[in-house]
Amino acid sequence: MRILCVTDSSEMGGAESQMIALFRALVAEGHQVSLLSSGEGFASAARAAGLAAESLRRPLRSIPGLAAAVGEIRRRSRILGAEVVHAEGVRACVVAAMAHLGVSRRPGLVVTIHNLMEPGPRAHRLVSRIVQATGACLTTVSESERSRYLAQGFPPTRCRSVHNGIALSPAVTAERRRAARGGFGLPVDAVVLACVARLGRKKGHATLLEALVDPSIRTSPILVLAAGEGTLRAELESLRDHLGLSDRVRFLGFRSDVPAILQASDAAVLPSLSEVFPMSLLEAMSVGLPVVATRVGGVPEMMADGREGWIVEPGDAKGLARALHEATHDPAERARRGHAARDRVGREFSLERMVREMLAVYQGVADAPAVEARR
Repeated sequence: MRILCVTDSSEMGGAESQMIALFRALVAEGHQVSLLSSGEGFASAARAAGLAAESLRRPLRSIPGLAAAVGEIRRRSRILGAEVVHAEGVRACVVAAMAHLGVSRRPGLVVTIHNLMEPGPRAHRLVSRIVQATGACLTTVSESERSRYLAQGFPPTRCRSVHNGIALSPAVTAERRRAARGGFGLPVDAVVLACVARLGRKKGHATLLEALVDPSIRTSPILVLAAGEGTLRAELESLRDHLGLSDRVRFLGFRSDVPAILQASDAAVLPSLSEVFPMSLLEAMSVGLPVVATRVGGVPEMMADGREGWIVEPGDAKGLARALHEATHDPAERARRGHAARDRVGREFSLERMVREMLAVYQGVADAPAVEARR
């Protein structure tokens, strides 16, 4: 199959890593993939991964930029003989739909927007009209997101949920944990919790700090490694110091060695107030770490409370403290839930499964007659 991907992405992030993993797997299976991104940062990363990728010469935030992108999509689609155009992001969706206008041979159109509610209601209405007018298939990364879109009037037959997928990483063992901790200079007797998340309000770091001063775990040997950068770093560091947690919480900033951090950890924690389908949890689960997370977005689709980890309500510091107390004081239970987490990733969230399901979506829009698709 010949696929042209058009994306809003200008730099690398979780969604962008998923795109690269998907398209590399498709190329390995013999499919042809070409990418157009709104910024050179993502295009460069895609090329480094062995993919054919170019950046648009103008940003998609202006009329001249949109017009140039429409022309480039038509040109690239014609050269590739694209059977499917996959648009990632609201602006990419708009220009891909515009590129369909006045073209006799139209590739099937697939649209992925990782959190459609985030851009706001105007963007939602715009994408809804595009989906209706072009016969596009909208994909979401969780059933919770899909249900929200269906409630807004998206046609069920053209709104599919395809969970993110990941390759299993080497499982954490006592030997690997000991070696990783030596590299970071971590105490061997601490219960290390990895918190891999951008330092933004919705990630709930303040709730985690509040939970750590709860009397039930105030003296527990917990050490949190918070990997991630963001606008709240100074504020969170100030709160940490005010609460007397400077020896128990390390803000590491942006890290390229997250796999090593996970290998050094006993569990992962993600106290988010809002999520779609957090890849950091899948990464932790894939190495056999149990997770302590909140009941938001697609998290309950990834794990079950009492089986792969602990689920608490968002913003509930007391509930989070109780879960951390259990995770801290029962190493056998941590091990049991960690094994279950890794097993679940292998069964339900493999990269192979994601590729297979996306190919089915592509095939569906490529095979659908244009008139039929617009009904």
